[in-house]
Amino acid sequence: SMDYLEPWLMGHPISANIGVNLWSGDSIGVRFDRYLGLNWQPNFNISLGSSLKLENLRLPENYFTARSYKSIWIAVKGSVDYLDRTWNPSKGIYFSTMSSTGIRRHTSSNSKESWTLHRDQIDLHYITDLYKKMLISHFNKIDDLRGENLSYIDLIPIGGINSLRGYIEGRNSVKGVY
Repeated sequence: SMDYLEPWLMGHPISANIGVNLWSGDSIGVRFDRYLGLNWQPNFNISLGSSLKLENLRLPENYFTARSYKSIWIAVKGSVDYLDRTWNPSKGIYFSTMSSTGIRRHTSSNSKESWTLHRDQIDLHYITDLYKKMLISHFNKIDDLRGENLSYIDLIPIGGINSLRGYIEGRNSVKGVY
């Protein structure tokens, strides 16, 4: 990933970011994203934003052919942050939500088929003191993806960095979407 952030555009609490992201999952496929975003932060605790993302997917179909797709995503997001510190917080609450819609199509020249995808994400992180140097940290994440022709890359992996049990990232995955 590579990202550039320009804070305080023209003296206003608006920031712009532009970036690229390349993700490769061994036998799963490759995703290459380019994105542009704007965020407005009216105070230190509230942030509202939108973004535009161009996505290229290359998925293995079998040993001789591969499927390729292009997508364009538009997203709106917001967050409320009342954690006492950004790094290693000891109390407070953080809530964020994002809703995005995308159009995906095959990149082959003989296919004009396209379809719409929609994703909603909600994150909630709550930390409170329990006793002296003990605290409770509670983290919830909701991720909903709807659409036709979802690929394995689109599915939500279970386990990884935010897992209490410390699973290897992407080791367990969702088998389907309902």
